[in-house]
Amino acid sequence: MKFTLSNDHQKDRVMNTLLTGLMIFILLFLGFDLLFRSEQTGLTYTTMYTTLFGDEEAFLDPLPFSSLLEMLHADTFFAMMLLLTLGAVYGRVARSKIARVILINITMLSALLSIITPLLAYYYSPLFIWLWLITLFTWHTGAVAMSLISLWRLHRP
Repeated sequence: MKFTLSNDHQKDRVMNTLLTGLMIFILLFLGFDLLFRSEQTGLTYTTMYTTLFGDEEAFLDPLPFSSLLEMLHADTFFAMMLLLTLGAVYGRVARSKIARVILINITMLSALLSIITPLLAYYYSPLFIWLWLITLFTWHTGAVAMSLISLWRLHRP
């Protein structure tokens, strides 16, 4: 993670190319993650509710708790690795310290909440599905914004 030590990415062409590739892969991952989630749990209140609690009329079983934990386990790992790497790059290339701190913190907090809220919905109230949706889209939007800003700053000093 050499890019965490130096701010001068314009002069190091190899590192600049590697970081550009990393940002492109992160953007691809985020897009495919939403596509995967639309198939796995859905991306609307109704589909997420049906995934968690089932639908007797449509003969759909609720999601087993072990499957929910497995999903959250994978989500925790991928969000942690993606945001650690993305935050390190974005933190080095962003110009405004205030904007950098705000965007990184909002993105990381919303990612954390998007991992916790399915459990809250499962155990306490289906209303937490709304918070799950909001935080899921918030952290993906923040990560896309950080990736695009990083790409821009890597090529426009």
